[in-house]
Amino acid sequence: MTRKDKQYGDWEWFTFVPDKLTTQDAFSGYNYFPHHYRVQVKTTIIASSPDTCVALAVHVQDFEGRQNFDICVDGNWYYGHCDTQCKTWTQMDSGQLPSVKTSHLISMDVSANIIVLSIDNKPVASEHDSMYETTNQLGFSLYGNEDTKEVNTVLLSDFSYQPEP
Repeated sequence: MTRKDKQYGDWEWFTFVPDKLTTQDAFSGYNYFPHHYRVQVKTTIIASSPDTCVALAVHVQDFEGRQNFDICVDGNWYYGHCDTQCKTWTQMDSGQLPSVKTSHLISMDVSANIIVLSIDNKPVASEHDSMYETTNQLGFSLYGNEDTKEVNTVLLSDFSYQPEP
């Protein structure tokens, strides 16, 4: 993923449409993700500015409202959510990565209102967040300073989505 327009974060969205639904259902408010699931992706920063971050989003509401777990090249991580139009962002937690490196496996274990955040298979926080309890889509984002001259690129690999009982 390469951030093309530096005024915005670039997003990739994932939605799953069961056989019984149409493609139009994928872009509606129809909730067909289970309430409990685990999602993870390996992020490898290829090129970045000092403030580049990668986000994994869950409980996405019609490509807008969501809960994010962000990790940044400076070694910081953040957790928060935005309202249904993503006009207001609320940061709920943050911390420092155990080590600053270019590649991390980030994961989120999601239930209705508890989300466990992990980096490289080590839990870093457990968040109680009832902002959203259903999922229309999942998302990945690459973002950073709007004034940067550098191209920001991340390789996303080893994506995994697993429903849980």
